[in-house]
Amino acid sequence: MNRMLKPTIISIAMATVMAGAAISPALGLIAANFSGTNPTYIKLVLTAPSLLIIPFSFLSSYLTKRISKRTIVLIGLAIYVISGVGAQFTNTIGMLLAFRFLLGAGVGLVMPLSFTLISDYFTGKEQVKMMGYNTAFSNFGGIVTMLLAGYLASFNWRMPFNVYWLGLIIFLLVFFFLPKDKPLENSQDTKKTKIPIGIYGLALAACFVMLVYYAIATNMALYLEQSKLGGSQTAGLVIAFTTVGGMITSMILVRLEMLLKSFLIPISLLVMGLAFAGLSLSHSIPIILISVS
Repeated sequence: MNRMLKPTIISIAMATVMAGAAISPALGLIAANFSGTNPTYIKLVLTAPSLLIIPFSFLSSYLTKRISKRTIVLIGLAIYVISGVGAQFTNTIGMLLAFRFLLGAGVGLVMPLSFTLISDYFTGKEQVKMMGYNTAFSNFGGIVTMLLAGYLASFNWRMPFNVYWLGLIIFLLVFFFLPKDKPLENSQDTKKTKIPIGIYGLALAACFVMLVYYAIATNMALYLEQSKLGGSQTAGLVIAFTTVGGMITSMILVRLEMLLKSFLIPISLLVMGLAFAGLSLSHSIPIILISVS
């Protein structure tokens, strides 16, 4: 196993986190540039990738039986860079949304494999550690890109889209360091098992949690500008802080799991609820930073 395998697999997850929220600090500037546009369309600039991530995630799983995972990741990252960077050259909200939807297609191809590759190359405690590192470093990537996007937004609304050039670095890492593999083979001896109903319940619950979580990224930049608490750079800082807590807890995931056991998820949801309560009652940047982290 080459030394660059771990950082390569981790970098793939970083690309998926950067997808939507990376340009959230510039949302206020985008709204100002496309003045008169329905606010829903402005927010859709941020959420549009997610709408195509879902179907293309299923497509990614289907393609693993026909082409290698490495090839799928490279195709997804190529789409990611082209659509992510290309969005800055659009002049209409329609074209901007088209590039954002295309970005979602690229992320959808890559996202499932950022986790399955860990299962392919690691087992046991090493696998759990890698899952934690995967989340931690993807959150770190989110912090860096959102701070960078906030800074770039101080020039104009187009500049933050240049953060997607980081996808080119990840593309090169995958090209040179991810081992070549073969498409998955269907085994006739393998019996299909039904997914327990409880799994669907957990998936639905996770969907609602993420829906609530991303309300911060889609609304924070507009909220700060309307409340006169700060501009794009402040929004970049605040939204970057949403990943700080995730990065820290991901690094100590194994210990938290051993300590809290079955209480881990309930306590996590309680802390999340308290954070939103803090956001709803606060009009101070320091308190907002503490709440989102």
